[in-house]
Amino acid sequence: MITETSIDPFTRVRDFEGYRVYMGRLNTIDKLALTVSHDLEDYHRLEWDDESERWQRRENPLSLGILKQIYGDDFDPLDYPQNPGGSGLADDSNTYCFDPVDWNRSIPGWDDGRSTIENVGFSKRFIDDMNSGLVTSENDIEDTLTSYNWLRDIDPQTGDSAYFHKYYEYECVLDNLLPSVPWYFSVTAFDFGDAFFEIDPLETSPLANTVEAWPINEAAVVLDRKLQVTVYPNPYYGDGRYLAAEYEDPRKSGFVDHERRMHFLNLPPSCTIRIYTLDGDLVRILTHPGIYTQADAKLMWNLRSTNNELVTSGIYIFVVESDLGNQIGKLVIIL
Repeated sequence: MITETSIDPFTRVRDFEGYRVYMGRLNTIDKLALTVSHDLEDYHRLEWDDESERWQRRENPLSLGILKQIYGDDFDPLDYPQNPGGSGLADDSNTYCFDPVDWNRSIPGWDDGRSTIENVGFSKRFIDDMNSGLVTSENDIEDTLTSYNWLRDIDPQTGDSAYFHKYYEYECVLDNLLPSVPWYFSVTAFDFGDAFFEIDPLETSPLANTVEAWPINEAAVVLDRKLQVTVYPNPYYGDGRYLAAEYEDPRKSGFVDHERRMHFLNLPPSCTIRIYTLDGDLVRILTHPGIYTQADAKLMWNLRSTNNELVTSGIYIFVVESDLGNQIGKLVIIL
């Protein structure tokens, strides 16, 4: 909420423009790639200066809604693009052209005058409640217990319980991610700069709020859909392909044998996994939940036995035991 409503301390203007989403396999600036970018539909209104024979930006951007209030509902700023000849929209003694700010990729729920918007993966989380009037932009922070505007949830940065205003909550859907490996995501906010002080647009650092996420089903989804436990990668190859792909040892520690990993997915909230050789010898017992929370449905095995020895190539049997039933499967390891 603060991001969209706060006043810039230098320009004394509310200059929020939009959000960008970055993702990557490592939490470093060179590994985080821009994935999604959305911003308000607004335009620089440039004025032609006869003396310099150039377009001059003398004011901050105007939203499409404001421009339609000035010039009429049928007005389209793109009909008057920037050009070297000084032709444009004649308004009294001035001539204007209009230059889009950033990509002008608006989303439903932003009050910028955009009426028709295609479906996008980045959206307001409570857009239906906003459209029905249940959620408003009112900052009734003193009424968090009774107001429908507020949501109590866990802060992903601190792990503490906090209140979030539903009007400013968003969600982003990204498909076809490599499963069972961690991905880092970051959301940045950027402004439109300032015309008077000649300040270029500024963006927060992608490293300021990165969170780690695993693209797998949560335990609640596993229970609801009655999903079977799966293992990835299976078979496991120890020829270095996972190391080259940064699936293993992503931080380049050099201890490759201690960074090997197989993931059990779609686990019930509480279970025990026993891994055996084909001769019936017990190799390892894994307990879930271990270091993870009960909301997770994953568990990682580092291919080491109870005696902390790296297993050998072969076929192994795993048995998942829980109050919901048992499941037996095979693991193939090729080192």
